[in-house]
Amino acid sequence: MTKYRDEPAGRDEDLRDLLGQWDAPALPEGLDERMLARYRHRHRAWWRRPVPVHFSLPFAAVLLVAAGAILSGRSRPPASEGPSAPASPVVAAAAHAGAAPARTSLAGFRPMAEVTATVVTVSP
Repeated sequence: MTKYRDEPAGRDEDLRDLLGQWDAPALPEGLDERMLARYRHRHRAWWRRPVPVHFSLPFAAVLLVAAGAILSGRSRPPASEGPSAPASPVVAAAAHAGAAPARTSLAGFRPMAEVTATVVTVSP
């Protein structure tokens, strides 16, 4: 056995003769195209790969409850009762004309001391 360990691998004449007699089988048709298609599929860009997302039902339920809790805690403007009155005659005219109202400012705003309402009825 030590005889084979000391000899270089190229000196085995029997193996060389056997390999010289062996004919490799022919490659199947379309092997190159299949190999290239598989390579392109495995090494495509990360943004083109499908993202495998698997949610279990309990996880999805917890996710929905958390999203609902976050969204319900957001502050909302108070709901107005009925149609709101325009802030100024300029805004009212712009709204009536269908144009976007000009930017307004509340600098120096003071509430009215007394508010009176007049109801006008129009007969057809």
